[in-house]
Amino acid sequence: MGTSTIHSCSRSTLGKCTDLALDNFDLWFFPTVLLAAWLYYPYCQEGPNLCVWKALFHKPCIGCGLTRGVCFLVHGHLHDAVRFNALSVVVILSMATTFSKATCDLCRAALNRRTTIDV
Repeated sequence: MGTSTIHSCSRSTLGKCTDLALDNFDLWFFPTVLLAAWLYYPYCQEGPNLCVWKALFHKPCIGCGLTRGVCFLVHGHLHDAVRFNALSVVVILSMATTFSKATCDLCRAALNRRTTIDV
């Protein structure tokens, strides 16, 4: 009986963690992408082209060079990032905007909770 209680408690905790991660997706996704782009930078300079569209049709797709562009942008090489794919700037700006909005919403919610508790 004790084992099932522990097991159900673990499931409940896991469910809460999963819900929390999904609810705060905008807060952790952008920093994760920045970190991944920062770490992947040395490999993206000489890595292979993995675009299926380009391999099949020998023409670049709209997303070709986006990963490399984001990696170069994170390292401050704006000219190279735009050379790989101009959309990399748009992607980073839209992710930064979403992250900023989510951060403001979280702070606003925390202030509202604090005000409600104080009153």
